[in-house]
Amino acid sequence: MFTSLSLLIVCSVAFTQANSNNKTVLPVPFTLYYESLCPYSERFILNQLVPTYDDKDFAGLLANMDLVPYGHVYDPDFSKYKYTCQHGVPECEGNKLHGCAIKYIEDKSTLLHYFSCLINITQSVPILSYPVNECKNIVPDDKMLQISKCYNSTEGWDLFNKHGEATKNFFGSNRFYVPYVSFNRTKNENISVIGRKNFKKALCIENGVKHTTCS
Repeated sequence: MFTSLSLLIVCSVAFTQANSNNKTVLPVPFTLYYESLCPYSERFILNQLVPTYDDKDFAGLLANMDLVPYGHVYDPDFSKYKYTCQHGVPECEGNKLHGCAIKYIEDKSTLLHYFSCLINITQSVPILSYPVNECKNIVPDDKMLQISKCYNSTEGWDLFNKHGEATKNFFGSNRFYVPYVSFNRTKNENISVIGRKNFKKALCIENGVKHTTCS
């Protein structure tokens, strides 16, 4: 279904953010465009996104989070489910698995820790295929069954296509890098760069809140 290429809910509930002058904050939409095997994407998820979500002072700011696993895919044929992913066949497999997990794991903490577990595996050893059968203990059995059925059917490819269309619609024909951090569903290179380096700072800027770790 693919070939190898060498490496080259909207939330309406308000919350009070710690140290935000007691202002009620509605979290702005946050979208992460990424690739499942891009080293920079993996490091961002492990070192920035997951620790930020695990911080009780910041989790609320990620209530409106959207993850788009696709990135750079060359000569896609959406109708025939044929793709060439930047980091080869395993990345297409990973993007597909991530798409299914995003659909069926509603609890964002479980989702992110599932991804963390997978990333720890892909970073530790060279892989010939994405570890789709690993880390299942993190996900409830009923959800894992849904994810497996999705991954092993055209539903997984349809979600892959959906994320491809979302990526194409957002970036157009312009060159882009991943991970790309977007707020309010808009492109802003400066805030994306800040977000990749200091995600908490970017969250504070975009949500207009103050916190001791924002600087």
